[in-house]
Amino acid sequence: MPPQLQAGVLNSLDQALLTPAFVAQNNIQKQLQNYQNQNVKINLPILQALGSNFSPASQIAGTKNIGIIFSENTKFTSEQINLSKTYDVIIAGSTWNAKILEINGVKPVKKSVTRYRPNNFSSCT
Repeated sequence: MPPQLQAGVLNSLDQALLTPAFVAQNNIQKQLQNYQNQNVKINLPILQALGSNFSPASQIAGTKNIGIIFSENTKFTSEQINLSKTYDVIIAGSTWNAKILEINGVKPVKKSVTRYRPNNFSSCT
């Protein structure tokens, strides 16, 4: 789904900086509409949102395939572990996720800890 923002969500500087990326993303999405329900290989690295069982959100593959997972599961089937191996790296959404994935034999795993820092946001529009 192409990124879409309501008017006024970003301040004018952020809007100006992000608009080219949004336009490029929308162009890619339009091109991919011709290949719905087909496996597609493109010449770009792909960040793939994964379900908690490593199921991909789309059928797109790239030059590098990076899975991003936030999972509450603590045990995975051998089929799920094999599916995880189709990615060059798995990014876990927390330290706990990364440890659980590694214990279950998923590798390589990197963690990306997200934090909300109120001082990094402004009310400027």
